[in-house]
Amino acid sequence: MLVICLGMVTAIVGCGPVVMINKMVFGDPEIDSPFKLATGVDLTEGKHKVIIICDAPSAIRDGDMTGLSHQLVETLTRQLQREGVKVVESNDVRDWMDDNGGRLDDPRDLADEFDVDFIIHVDLLSVSFYEENSPDLFRGQAHGDLIGYRVETEDDEDSDEGERRMARQVFSSGFGSTYPEFSPIPASQVDSPRIFQRRFVQRLASQLGHILHDHTAGTEVF
Repeated sequence: MLVICLGMVTAIVGCGPVVMINKMVFGDPEIDSPFKLATGVDLTEGKHKVIIICDAPSAIRDGDMTGLSHQLVETLTRQLQREGVKVVESNDVRDWMDDNGGRLDDPRDLADEFDVDFIIHVDLLSVSFYEENSPDLFRGQAHGDLIGYRVETEDDEDSDEGERRMARQVFSSGFGSTYPEFSPIPASQVDSPRIFQRRFVQRLASQLGHILHDHTAGTEVF
């Protein structure tokens, strides 16, 4: 009966209002995450444990905003946990990164250190917080790659345990983020550079989260 009624409404008033009615009745359509489409794994089911790691450019790591990569890991970790994903606590990741020079050189190092099923590596290739050539205009931009590794145990006769942990790449996706999207914010309207950075990181984390878990069309971040 509902389908018949919707068909009658379409004939009378056109498609636009029907889209709104559909959203009211059925809600926003859900979008499958690229990670799930590529691997067949829905991380929100809680069957797999994940670690999030982030590399930031050395110019950022060594500059005034040294906590950028840690802040992104913490924000993304909280978002994934809210969606039901089992994620290693960000403080443990921070300690490991600090002990290893702030970079992930070989994902097998993490596979040996943490009991996880997937390693999610956020490789930030470029980051800026100001409009180009305009230090008085704030506009966050970031580009990089999100790479997923599945951690597996393989037989190894040369190992004392008779096996070894391996990290096999199963997913890769480039990303780009701009905040604000349409125009920069004058410095006079920004409470502080760190507050602006935190807002930008929250937006970036939302975009990265949508790569890793399903979400509704209404929450899409561009």
